[in-house]
Amino acid sequence: MTWQIKVRTAPGALVAAEYECPVHGRFAVDVPRGENGDPPAEWPCAAPMYPGPGASVDYAFALAMPMRREDYGTCGTPSPHVISAPARCKVRLVEAVRGRDQKPEHKTWTDMTNLMEGQPVDEWREDRERKVWDEERHKAVKEILNG
Repeated sequence: MTWQIKVRTAPGALVAAEYECPVHGRFAVDVPRGENGDPPAEWPCAAPMYPGPGASVDYAFALAMPMRREDYGTCGTPSPHVISAPARCKVRLVEAVRGRDQKPEHKTWTDMTNLMEGQPVDEWREDRERKVWDEERHKAVKEILNG
């Protein structure tokens, strides 16, 4: 029997979370996970702030000049984390599951699972040779019995 350790994610990996800005409403953003796998309790609002009349940038000048989204800036209001719809499920950070042996598609394929589990190569070769000779001996006995 084999055991497999599956590491699903690590603290610091990104997770999608929803936050609610008091000015702009709900928004989803990818944030780093905390130590326990949960997103941060607050995140700054990422809504772009466009210059308008009365802004520090002249409104007519802003409309005439082609500007990138990065040039506008963001809201930045601290927004609390909100529970989102159950579209996703909580993933365990680490899980140990029992693996199972798979029979090879062809009898001639070499089974190397014991090598992967740490068996020394010399012992593995002896086991393989013993298995081959056991099969040959079994065939010979069948031939003798069948006449």
